Amino acid sequence: MWGSNDKTVPHFSLANYSISPPYSPISPSIKTIISSNVSEESSLTFNSHRQATLVAFHCHSGIPVHLSRHESKLSPKEIEKRCLCPPSHYGAHCEYQNQRVVVTMRIGSIEWQIAFKFVVYLIDNANHIVQSYHQVDYVSNRDCGMKFSFHLLYAVRPKPVDRKYFIRIDVFETTTLRYRTSWLFELVHFYLPVYRLSIQLTVLNRSILIETRCPLKCHSKHGDCVKYVNTDKFFCRCHSGWSGPSCTEPYECTCSPDSICVGSWNKKPICVCPLRKFGSYCYLLNPLCEQTNAVKCQNNGQCVPRDLRINSNSDTICACSVDYRGKQCEILATKIHILFASLPSHSIPESILLHFITVNTHAPPPGITTTEKQWGPHQRTTVFKKVPFDQVFTTVNWVNPFHLLFAEFHNNMYLLTIQTTYVAWSQMKFSIEHKARCPSIRELLNSTIVAFLPIRRVKYYHIPCQQRLHLACFHDDEQFMCLCTYDRRANCFSFNHHLERVCQYDSYCHNGGQCFQDNATCPSIIICKCPKCYFGTQCHLSTKGFGLSLDVILGYRIRPYTAFKDQPLILKTSVIVTSIMLVVGLINGCLCTLTFKQKTLRKVGTGIYLLVASIVSVITMTMFTLKFCLLVLSQLKLINDRSILISQCISVDFLLKVFLQTGDWLYACVAIERLFVVTKGTSFNQQTSQRVAKWIILLVGLFVIATSAHEPYHRALVTDEDEGRVWCIVRYPESYSKYLNIYTSVITIVHFIGPFAINIISACGIIVLTARHRMNARKQLSYNSHLRNQLQLHKYLIISPVVLVLLGMPRLIIAFLVECMKSARDSVTSFLVAYFISFLPPTLTFVVFILPSQTYRNVFKTSMASLRKIFHRCLSVHK
Repeated sequence: MWGSNDKTVPHFSLANYSISPPYSPISPSIKTIISSNVSEESSLTFNSHRQATLVAFHCHSGIPVHLSRHESKLSPKEIEKRCLCPPSHYGAHCEYQNQRVVVTMRIGSIEWQIAFKFVVYLIDNANHIVQSYHQVDYVSNRDCGMKFSFHLLYAVRPKPVDRKYFIRIDVFETTTLRYRTSWLFELVHFYLPVYRLSIQLTVLNRSILIETRCPLKCHSKHGDCVKYVNTDKFFCRCHSGWSGPSCTEPYECTCSPDSICVGSWNKKPICVCPLRKFGSYCYLLNPLCEQTNAVKCQNNGQCVPRDLRINSNSDTICACSVDYRGKQCEILATKIHILFASLPSHSIPESILLHFITVNTHAPPPGITTTEKQWGPHQRTTVFKKVPFDQVFTTVNWVNPFHLLFAEFHNNMYLLTIQTTYVAWSQMKFSIEHKARCPSIRELLNSTIVAFLPIRRVKYYHIPCQQRLHLACFHDDEQFMCLCTYDRRANCFSFNHHLERVCQYDSYCHNGGQCFQDNATCPSIIICKCPKCYFGTQCHLSTKGFGLSLDVILGYRIRPYTAFKDQPLILKTSVIVTSIMLVVGLINGCLCTLTFKQKTLRKVGTGIYLLVASIVSVITMTMFTLKFCLLVLSQLKLINDRSILISQCISVDFLLKVFLQTGDWLYACVAIERLFVVTKGTSFNQQTSQRVAKWIILLVGLFVIATSAHEPYHRALVTDEDEGRVWCIVRYPESYSKYLNIYTSVITIVHFIGPFAINIISACGIIVLTARHRMNARKQLSYNSHLRNQLQLHKYLIISPVVLVLLGMPRLIIAFLVECMKSARDSVTSFLVAYFISFLPPTLTFVVFILPSQTYRNVFKTSMASLRKIFHRCLSVHK
């Protein structure tokens, strides 16, 4: 959240507030009492007599102690004095420094109520042997902004000078021990005896991408290939009981049953303990939550104890559920509903900014001092909120007091409520309406006044309130937000309209999206501002014309966890159309295969092309239906198995694209073959055509596969946390994503424009060449007469390319004239129609090629007659 606390500005008051915009409380107000508990500090006492004997014993950076193995048999004079050295030193008097890595780490997480455990390893780059490790317990609402400093030592002293090392950090959820992500930090200046590393980490609220490409050979049963979140490199994350670079080295996991083993160090397992347990093997119970002075968490809140190794002001804190806040989860968060019902569907934003303003102008009585923050400038807190797709409202849980609430989207500000005295309602409802809009001062004053400097212009800010009796608020785009009081004067307060913070990791947002977080070190919200033609929580969905996929077009129209009868009409229509196309496509493919398998038609290349195209059409329509079903079932949450989802992500999309493009090129080969027949005339060689056709089919298949082979290699699943959806996307590494995106766009255009252009050229060439040949033979007729005669005579030669061209026109027009879908709320009808039309050629082979040709029709009738005879013979045998 963003806050402002500028002590140099005048104090803002609501003493003369204007009439508040109405809001609708849904339930009675809830009065909350917030109590503060002051923890008593405990002091550590020492035995002064024993300590006095250690004064003369000097320890560099260490602690002197008495050591006695048999205290009952030794006299006090014989007790040895020793030094307890810190990790950074060693020796009898701690006089030597260890070679080490000094890590200073600061952590941020937008999930404030989740407890995390960070495991930091120092690893040998050659053999991947853990040199040492350190664990950090972290809860954002307690530890955000805190610096964790610790030492990681090398396994041998001195360390080998020819080896390189790196730092790996794994993070787990403490309550579930679920793995979240990993970071890699290479020690560049590895030769330094003391290497200091400062790290800023942000735990993102997202599931890890399941990478389908891995250059490492991880054991399939003992580990998973995982990509680091801050680099393009990978590593093998081994399962419990296995270690090594490829997870092939076993070790004995002796951790407690409710913990997990994440590696081995010094022939001992590295254990990650669940909440309230600690120790090398997680068998010790952290007693802090069981003590009488421990915080008592209410409303299903969970007690989280502090790390016993670290002193803290509080031993325990409460991790509250989403609906509660406070030290004991005693405060019920107010549910604020923002409604957009009055706006057109295309005007509903994908996200909004909510500005909560708290006014601190209640001065204490004269002569009385108070420690509470009652007097001072106003405080501002800004939060992001996504507007769920296919909904006209969004909900925010809010617990802190506020007096003003503004909503901002599409560069417009709306005043939602004014409260002179804050009341903690359980629910509040506001509707975004035009009358609540706060216009810019540029819309209210003339250009002469607007051109004044702000210090001169501000004295005219009373004019808009006096001239417009229904005006509630306005702003100046620079410094102020103003309210109109009941006596029609401007009551202004400072408001930064250009407050932005960029995320630490730009890799969170894909496809050039800008990443913003609401706090530099302790973010609670991370949001992506997507460029044109991209949308989604992480800008992972592309809507550019040629690359438009069914996931992007239809995915957001499918409502998860909703019965089919309650789904949108466009989904129901798509299911019907897909079913019809499947049935027609299978019938078409079987009839065409039955026809073109006859030897008489395979004497020339055209028959071979059409036979293969018929088989490909059956496969294409089967893959298309499979893709459609998997998309619908996965978005409905009927398929949640990640292995199934990743398998279809790699194979189905790729194969569907390959078979569809192969079919388009085979139809283009038919057009070229027919044009070649017209050009050669009687000199056309059938045997050569037959031989060449087989090679061309092979080359077409290899060409299509080769130009798209990089996509399965870079396909991955990504979870949209806000929508709860899983998407299959193509994600290229940042280092060469720009070039691969250009290459993919060019290849996609070639596969679409190439067959399209060949069909147009072939159709025109067949008409012109046949007319020219007949004109040379019969010169008494005009060229136009010959052209009409040849069109009538050879119409079967030009019908197929013309129909294929017409089927490709809608998709071509949309791709070039409609640049892309601007957002998920845009109408998808035209894009969906174009997508379905692109699959019509595989369903119309019979209509396009067989019906117009007398030769093909005769062969088809003969084939059907033979089939009927076989069918009757089978029936007679069974009788």
